[in-house]
Amino acid sequence: MLYDRPLLLVLFSLVGGIIISGYLVQVLTFSTLLLISLSVILISLVLLLGSPLGRTAIFLLFISTGILLSLPRSKPCFLKGLAQQKIKCTLDGTLLGPVYKHDRVAKLNVLVEKVLINRTTFTTSEKVRVTVYNYMPEISVGQRIRFPATLRSFGNFNNPGLFDYKAYMSYLGFTCSATLSDGRYILSMGEGNLPFLVHVTELLKKPIRKFFDNYVDKRSRPLLLALILGERQGIPSDVRDLLSKTGLSHILAVSGLHIGLVCWFSFFLFKWMLSRYGPFMLKFNIRKISAVLTGAPLVLYVALTGFQTPAIRAMIMAIAFLCSIIVGRQKDVWSTLCLAALVILALDPRALYQTSFQLSFVAVIGLIWLCPPILKGLTKILSSEVNLEVPSIINKFGHYFLGLAVVTLIATIFLIPITCKYFHRLPLVGVLTNLLVVPILGLWVLPLGLA
Repeated sequence: MLYDRPLLLVLFSLVGGIIISGYLVQVLTFSTLLLISLSVILISLVLLLGSPLGRTAIFLLFISTGILLSLPRSKPCFLKGLAQQKIKCTLDGTLLGPVYKHDRVAKLNVLVEKVLINRTTFTTSEKVRVTVYNYMPEISVGQRIRFPATLRSFGNFNNPGLFDYKAYMSYLGFTCSATLSDGRYILSMGEGNLPFLVHVTELLKKPIRKFFDNYVDKRSRPLLLALILGERQGIPSDVRDLLSKTGLSHILAVSGLHIGLVCWFSFFLFKWMLSRYGPFMLKFNIRKISAVLTGAPLVLYVALTGFQTPAIRAMIMAIAFLCSIIVGRQKDVWSTLCLAALVILALDPRALYQTSFQLSFVAVIGLIWLCPPILKGLTKILSSEVNLEVPSIINKFGHYFLGLAVVTLIATIFLIPITCKYFHRLPLVGVLTNLLVVPILGLWVLPLGLA
């Protein structure tokens, strides 16, 4: 399998390098690790040029690349020192995302650009998670705000197995937290400076949020925003807990089902539009042109959802499938999965340790490995033993629910170690609840929501 699929070897090597780096960084200095990594990369390239040890060289090359990518990157953390002392100051920055409100508490993400301490102004560019305890005013994404706050460092409780909140906030790019007792102290300072990518996606998201505000009832709105745009900040904690207990937490993540629907609809829409013009069909291969055009809405939708890991994984796999149509080559599911993992880890090696990455890839590995043979075997058994004349529509629905049951069971079994590690529970009703919810979600809610 490794010899037929070289991307598997590359992925295993890169993951090995990332894991090794996590241990080496504790005993070796940054400069030593950098020197070792660059030296091994150089030796590997020399071996690749003129040695029979080509595969060994590739293995060493990508292990070293994994170590190099995982080296801690120094960035200015002016606010971290202030947070350790719990300094009171005035912050000036731009609101990066929608405000999450629960009861009288609000949480917001702010890109701080100025810090005022005792009439002295310091400039910086750091993300801060702000908690406001009362009277949160109505402010929109992209607004510049100024407010007094107390800076604090992120911390964890020391209970065994508890969620590593500190590491998670660091992964998201937050330097520290800030607390504000009264939202009436927040001053609006006009238009702020959003990062370019956030600014573009916000331009697209704003009218969609406004549409949901106007036409979707208050109770359903947070769930629909999570399902369509991946914005989960508005979902009440009791609903989150209920979804977790019933094994339905995955429906809140934009993943393969969403990307598959967008890809399928876009491809056939483009194909239908191009086929309306006869001379164009005679001159060009409209199937290949439709595959090229489908890439744009895929990337656009993943941008809308905030580039979540499951969405990126599904998008890369979908684009690889479209490329197989364009170049006329047969697709290989294992290679496309490896390609998706390689792209994500190359952009951010820390994703390897994130729950979303592990859940997404482990579930898909289980489905690719076991689904085809099990479904094939069950279909053969049923077709040989059941001799009744069954209407085709009932037969199709029977196969659909059989496939859904197998998929849900395999995903649940493969995710047991990760679910127990991070969520400390195993939802025994997960297969049944998924059989009830996923068809409604896939055949009704998501298609209409996306439309």
